[in-house]
Amino acid sequence: MPRGQLEASQRREAVVAADGLRGITGELGEFWQGIMRGELVIADCFHSPTRWYLTLRKPERPVGVTPASRQLFMSLLLGSGHKRTAIERNVSQSTVSMTARRILRDIGLPVSPRRIPPVLTSLARASMGQPAEEARITILDGADGTHAVLSLDRPELRLADKVSPAEYAVVGLLLEGLSYQEIAVVRNTSMRTVANQISSVFRQLAISGRTELVNRLTESQTVSGPTRVPPPTRTR
Repeated sequence: MPRGQLEASQRREAVVAADGLRGITGELGEFWQGIMRGELVIADCFHSPTRWYLTLRKPERPVGVTPASRQLFMSLLLGSGHKRTAIERNVSQSTVSMTARRILRDIGLPVSPRRIPPVLTSLARASMGQPAEEARITILDGADGTHAVLSLDRPELRLADKVSPAEYAVVGLLLEGLSYQEIAVVRNTSMRTVANQISSVFRQLAISGRTELVNRLTESQTVSGPTRVPPPTRTR
């Protein structure tokens, strides 16, 4: 494994090991505001079989999001979708997509707007005073500085006893940002089967897309954290 990948893997292992050692009440909405003002950037975003992790740090050069762009991004995250957001903001869908891509790049998360991780939606919901998914906040001190780590349950855990095992599996992969084709490859099945399984879940939840799915599954829980963890002792 290349050195950079090894170091990233070790950092993630440290984050998972430190997660939830102690808990004190914290506010997710404050982290969202810090990201939007450019006071915090995303250093890493990853998931385990049961949780999502978002690691934040202070940027070298703050780049805040303008109020107009922030409103557009919030509308997109909270369920309006590209088409409806474009209509509401009186702009083209390409403008919505380009604005979202620029914001994601500036906050340290260069992914497609259609692959935004659920943890970001939870932060946005919390900043609006809406019920948000349960989260833990840990302050992790390391050789590369201090990071705030936000840890949240995988949203699809709520569906474990409501959908079939196959439907549960494809929803998890969809929330990870995989396309239907990519899910079909991972599941060693056809795209038609994947589409049917996802459509079945959407019907059961009375929703019509991934954004609505994320919002439905990230609402109405509480927050706990932060914890400060000392740098790990190096062994020889």
